[in-house]
Amino acid sequence: FISAVGNDPRCYSHTAFLRASEVISKTGIRSEDIANKLVQFANEVKNSVEEQIEIDFPDEFLDPITYTVMSDPVKLPTGMTVDRSSILTHLMSKSTDPFTNQPLTEADLVPGKKQLY
Repeated sequence: FISAVGNDPRCYSHTAFLRASEVISKTGIRSEDIANKLVQFANEVKNSVEEQIEIDFPDEFLDPITYTVMSDPVKLPTGMTVDRSSILTHLMSKSTDPFTNQPLTEADLVPGKKQLY
């Protein structure tokens, strides 16, 4: 879980977690124990991210929406390959192809090769 959080910039910012801990401490909306656990979690995530080995993956392994390595690639009707999680996230807010703005649904996605890495 820690690694997954650290690899998703949409849900993790070390600074934001530390700031949230400060707000908790200053306002007293939660116990000091909760604030400390939040800092501990943020530090564990940061350490996890720093420990990961940097691998220079070929561009075709990278999702063009998030620029992260695809683990569940799917093809769009236009032929573009993206990671399932990123396109499903996009489809939750807008039912269009993010590259052409044409209508798109989950049923239009064609599974690609599993686990590119």
